[in-house]
Amino acid sequence: MVWFSCEEHIDYIIEDVIDQYQVAPLLEPFIPSSDEKTVHCHWCKRTPVYQLMTQQEEKHAHTNHCDR
Repeated sequence: MVWFSCEEHIDYIIEDVIDQYQVAPLLEPFIPSSDEKTVHCHWCKRTPVYQLMTQQEEKHAHTNHCDR
């Protein structure tokens, strides 16, 4: 699962991910792509600045990218 966050709510979303998965998420700047569906901050629905994922999800994302 990938979470998206605006600047204001990044701390809350990091806490949510840690509470749910017991691991700190990988935090990256959000760079929208042309084929990206509309995404928004998990808390407030504003335009995201960051995307967060667990290391397990990050490995899966890289595996899928290599398969293309």
